[in-house]
Amino acid sequence: MMNDKFDIKQQFNNISSKYDEQRKKLIPCFEDLYGTATALAVTKNDSPTVLDLGAGTGLLSSFILQKYPKSKLTLIDLSEGMLEIAKTRFSVHSNIKYFASDYTQFEYS
Repeated sequence: MMNDKFDIKQQFNNISSKYDEQRKKLIPCFEDLYGTATALAVTKNDSPTVLDLGAGTGLLSSFILQKYPKSKLTLIDLSEGMLEIAKTRFSVHSNIKYFASDYTQFEYS
């Protein structure tokens, strides 16, 4: 099992720089998919705390952040490479935490 996790992690690390571009080509109605998910994320709090499991490069979080600019985000992903892209994407934001971890085993305190 541990070897499978390493293989998956390695594969995501290997494609991290191309991931966002590939999503747009591989997911039909890409903008609709993320737009719908964002539209369904409703809160009266203008600075919600959001946990993004399997955050990858932060695509979904970027949509949430556009909707709720004061939100506090925590991104967890197995791939350090994917999170490095997210860190670049959100480099001007200080309200984001990043954890390179298997979220099924992660203990958040």
